[in-house]
Amino acid sequence: MLFDHLLQAGPVAVLLLFLSTLVLAFLLDVAWSHLSYPFYSKARYSEYKTMVINRAYDGVEHQLAPHQHGWQAAIRMLIKGRKLDDEERQGLAVNWLEVERRYLNGRLKILGLIGAIAPLLGLLGTVFG
Repeated sequence: MLFDHLLQAGPVAVLLLFLSTLVLAFLLDVAWSHLSYPFYSKARYSEYKTMVINRAYDGVEHQLAPHQHGWQAAIRMLIKGRKLDDEERQGLAVNWLEVERRYLNGRLKILGLIGAIAPLLGLLGTVFG
């Protein structure tokens, strides 16, 4: 019944259905990346801070190795760059922030584009109908 309705509605309805499915997939992907982003833990931070104060850099880096994003990745990056001067460490931090921004906002431009195009396609379908 749905397939017959789509055939009767025309190619614009098929395109709108495809875009709706695509938007749903992108929304789920964005939601997953935001929900799986590591939350700040004061207890873990205190533990890492104590290890850094005691100069146990290898232990901290080993514990932080699996983290690709979030505050743990920032600490690992700063520990790796601990021998750099202040300006280079600041450049590392800026680079890390840019990577995190791209990671969290990666698919939002595509969703905005589809959101802008979909009403126009709906109008086109109305004109064809």
